[in-house]
Amino acid sequence: MIFVLGVIVSLSSSISIFAESKEKKQEYMDSHKEIIKSLKECEKVCDIHTEDITVDFLNQFIYANKIKIGLSENLIKYGDSKEVRNEAKKCIRNSLENISNAEPILDCIKNNLTKDKLKEEKYLKEYLEIYNEMIEEMENDCKEDIVDRVFLKNIICHGKFTVKMLNNIEKYNEDKGIVKLYKDSKKNQIKEIKKMEKLLDELE
Repeated sequence: MIFVLGVIVSLSSSISIFAESKEKKQEYMDSHKEIIKSLKECEKVCDIHTEDITVDFLNQFIYANKIKIGLSENLIKYGDSKEVRNEAKKCIRNSLENISNAEPILDCIKNNLTKDKLKEEKYLKEYLEIYNEMIEEMENDCKEDIVDRVFLKNIICHGKFTVKMLNNIEKYNEDKGIVKLYKDSKKNQIKEIKKMEKLLDELE
């Protein structure tokens, strides 16, 4: 009788943990979907049609880092792995640093635009192609069952997009301040991707 009661208690506990885990995943995904929705609205809320590709890029760069902060904060709230949560905290610090480096440059040049509509059209065409690819891949990664894996796959995807975005502006820009910004950011981003890929492999 005692054994049977023990089994029932153990089973009830397992069901409760499973239900809690499922609810936690749903709450994470609800917040996550809002972040993905924000990604899709980049062109509406982020000024990327100024005809000055440097200003376009800086607006995109700042917005991308704000999205990354949102992804990381969501993981810190709902993730299970302490190590993944710690990496998410590092992502937030890195993104805040990127924003603080980019905003002063933007403030200096946004009222003195160097317009080139044809150049901008070519730049934006390439940018939007990689941007839309990123969104599609991130949505597919949401099918994962484990919150930590969803985050890692999404942050890796977002990081690879950021590297492509930085490579894209590198073809069009020669401003020394921007060159330092995207070279430093790309170097840090590549290191971060490798770390996240290692964590993802460990969760297999």
